[in-house]
Amino acid sequence: MTASAGESIAVSSTTLGARTKLSPATLKRRTAWIDGWIWFSKDPLPQAVAEFNRYHRQQLVLVDPALATLEIGGRFRSTDLGSFIATLEHSFDVRATFPAVRGAGAATIYLTGRCLRAQQQCNWPMVQ
Repeated sequence: MTASAGESIAVSSTTLGARTKLSPATLKRRTAWIDGWIWFSKDPLPQAVAEFNRYHRQQLVLVDPALATLEIGGRFRSTDLGSFIATLEHSFDVRATFPAVRGAGAATIYLTGRCLRAQQQCNWPMVQ
């Protein structure tokens, strides 16, 4: 099966899906990477994080399982991890924690939810 320009075929290790015509908006979003953009439209946060991790040595790690339910929308420069993190912090109340000790763990940024009360201690694994 072949796909023509503007079409998509879903493929897995066991099945070959049907050919689907993509709308101009969907096609633009899916090919934004060619121009250095990552474009999300109601994408689950784990999927958005995985996409950003493809472009950066510093890896984002979701520590709080509740964050997996967030849906992300927006367009980001693939090279601008800081803007993506700032958007998560300001728009979705996510907290990014950078390792205090530089070295082996310096390439990891942990993403957690914020504590509900200012004095409450969060007990996220690996983020102390």
